[in-house]
Amino acid sequence: MMKFLRKKGGFTLIEMLMVILIIGFLVGILMIRASNVAADAKKKAVAADLKSLKAAVEVHYIRYGQYPADVSGYFTADIIEDSATRLVDEIPDDPYNGTTKYGYDTDNEADPASAQFYCIYSVGPDGAGSCHVNVADTVTSTDTNNIWVSNCKTNNHGGI
Repeated sequence: MMKFLRKKGGFTLIEMLMVILIIGFLVGILMIRASNVAADAKKKAVAADLKSLKAAVEVHYIRYGQYPADVSGYFTADIIEDSATRLVDEIPDDPYNGTTKYGYDTDNEADPASAQFYCIYSVGPDGAGSCHVNVADTVTSTDTNNIWVSNCKTNNHGGI
């Protein structure tokens, strides 16, 4: 009769530790995946911005017969906007730098009307990227993490 009144209830310490260990392992995996998702999302946002800005530069070329001048080394509103028309609503900030615009370079800064090639770039995840284009239809980048677009025939999709 005494055996019948005794109930086995609850979990042992080992069982509780195993459950906590499994839950911790799953949370750790989810945290690693979440951090990779954020980095991938930022890179995809930069790629979309650069493609949009490239389209605006190409429209500028069609309208005015020349690529925009490299006025400051950065992609600013005055490069692709004028009082009559706007090629983009707003030039976004580079997500990797946050406070500055994307970089912009042409193969002929002294005479923008004769420029044939351009490069629009983000500084990339490490913040050290740049991009230069020359009259030989070649883009050079100072950083392997750099993300850029160009109209050059050689290496014209840099990381996108």
